[in-house]
Amino acid sequence: MTITASSPSGVPGRSAQPEHGPRQAYVPSKVPAIHIGTSLLGLGPIPFRWLIDVLALVREQHRIGVYRPAEVPSHLESEIRATGLRGAMRVREKGERSIHHLAYQVGRLQARISYLEAAMSNYNNTLLAGPHRQSLTLSDAAELEKKLRCRVEDETEKGSLEHRRVSEGARRMTWIAPPIDLPVLGYFLGKLFNVNWMNPADQPATFATAVVFAILGTVGLALGLRALGRTMRAHKNNKGQLELPEGGDRALPLMELLATAAAMVGAGVIMFCRIYAEAGPTVPKLVAILLGAFFAIVVIIVNWVVYAAEFRDGSILTEQIDTLASNLIKRGVKRQRMSDEVHRLQEKVTVLQHERQWVAADTLVAVDAPLKAADQLILKARSYHLGTYPPAGSFDSSGSNGQHGFTEPSFTVDVRALEAAAKPRDDQSSEGLTL
Repeated sequence: MTITASSPSGVPGRSAQPEHGPRQAYVPSKVPAIHIGTSLLGLGPIPFRWLIDVLALVREQHRIGVYRPAEVPSHLESEIRATGLRGAMRVREKGERSIHHLAYQVGRLQARISYLEAAMSNYNNTLLAGPHRQSLTLSDAAELEKKLRCRVEDETEKGSLEHRRVSEGARRMTWIAPPIDLPVLGYFLGKLFNVNWMNPADQPATFATAVVFAILGTVGLALGLRALGRTMRAHKNNKGQLELPEGGDRALPLMELLATAAAMVGAGVIMFCRIYAEAGPTVPKLVAILLGAFFAIVVIIVNWVVYAAEFRDGSILTEQIDTLASNLIKRGVKRQRMSDEVHRLQEKVTVLQHERQWVAADTLVAVDAPLKAADQLILKARSYHLGTYPPAGSFDSSGSNGQHGFTEPSFTVDVRALEAAAKPRDDQSSEGLTL
């Protein structure tokens, strides 16, 4: 809409504005007292915080004493605009600091993402220990594990029982069952060494000896049987049974087998002796012998289960597969964690980039507020003192003059960097903000 200059309505005795000029005598116009009173009460039309400045601008125009073009500011108008400019610059600098801080965080996260992606791209070339403690790359280890697994599956499909595995529950029982005998053996050894169980601190050395021997007799025996069972896997045939080699190679595995049998039988004999010795004179000897023999057999069977579970749990090939699979799983878990961290960091980068856009957009809005406030304050004062006239006698209110009243801002703040930061660009960096 184009507004042309005409005589202001409601102002008697005043000539039309096109007749006003810089050489004409200025007719002072004051702020109505009613407007001052209502503004002091916060009822307008002048905002309370603007009242003093509006009155000062009106008095300044009275001192100027002539009409002047709207584009020519007075000294106080220039000062007010400079104050608005300083406010806009403070807002912009605050937004700049926030954007630079967010850009710094994005840079750090992107550096970490680049490091993790480079590590994952070269992950197949990392080294790990093989089944014979040889160095293998991750890809070579995966290929070897696949070949061994295929061989085991082929032999199993042909009817071989050599690679049969023991259930996880049975393996756990082999760790739980042996320590059950620990307190019983400890009590028996305590009686043998004359330990005062009511006050074992009286004889700490004897008490410690009984405890150590009890641990060796239960946990140590179980560990030894497991080690012997693992060693004897090398002599399993395709039916899953023990098959000792012929010739000179037979001596060592035979000695290991005899040691295993001696350990299990010895544990049974010790259990028999414990029960028989604990039987009082009121217990018939036959009953004591039968109970001792029964629990001796139980102990032998428990120790046999420990040995057999380890012996039957796979073969030499499955041991190699277990070693490779364990290392591959550890590396796979580590790689998955790296991948998950990359995804988390990328999400953080996306959030920070959006936050930077929001900060830039909010700052763009806030930067314009002090400038508009200064221009509107000047416009309010000019609407009272009527000491200015539009240049060219008319103006279009749809343009920039319509946004800033009768005045075109003399100062602006460079917000190009803020506008660039507000754009949704992933490769955006923190541009410098200058006046």
